[in-house]
Amino acid sequence: MTTPTDWDAIARDHLVAIGNGGFTPCQDWELWTGLMNDVGIIPMTRAIGKTPADIGARFHAITEPFKVGDLRHVPIEAQEALVRALRGRLS
Repeated sequence: MTTPTDWDAIARDHLVAIGNGGFTPCQDWELWTGLMNDVGIIPMTRAIGKTPADIGARFHAITEPFKVGDLRHVPIEAQEALVRALRGRLS
C-alpha cells in the first residue's frame, strides 16, 4: 500500500521530472485549482494566459502518471500529494 509519505515523494519527484513546461509555479497552481473545481479550460486560458492546448497538455503531464483503473481517475491520495507538491513550489 502506498503511504501519504510515498505519494508526497512521488508527486515531488514527478514535478521535478516534468519541469515547468513553460508554466510558472503560480500558473500551475491556478491550473490545478481551477480545473479541479470544474472551472473549465476556456476560462483558465484567460486566467493563466496560455492556450487551451497548452493548458490541456500541462494538466495531462501533471496527472497522467497518477491515473489508474478503467475510468483513468487520479486517486484522492495522489491528488492530495499533488496539491502539497504544487503548493510547496509557490514558496
